[in-house]
Amino acid sequence: MGLIADFFVASPSDALRYASVVEAGGTVPHEPFEKCQYKNYTSLSLGLLWAVLRNETWNIGRHDLIVVSVANGGGSWLFRFPDEFVSLIAEIGDGALVALRW
Repeated sequence: MGLIADFFVASPSDALRYASVVEAGGTVPHEPFEKCQYKNYTSLSLGLLWAVLRNETWNIGRHDLIVVSVANGGGSWLFRFPDEFVSLIAEIGDGALVALRW
């Protein structure tokens, strides 16, 4: 068993609603949440990706995701991707994905 990360696009209010459903142990509805679920992604690994996309050395003060909420005694976290990180991810071309494997 590993860490499970849900990735989804939502407004700030919908993201908080998503977090509250997860915290309560409920089932997240498909509408308006279309999510992708992956194992073993952490805020650190995503911060490292951000640094790689910027061709920079990782720095916690520069490449840290925004904590929106923490629940279940620290067992559930909701992070927001900063706009710059989202833009960099959106600009990745198919050929660049192979080059990013580390």
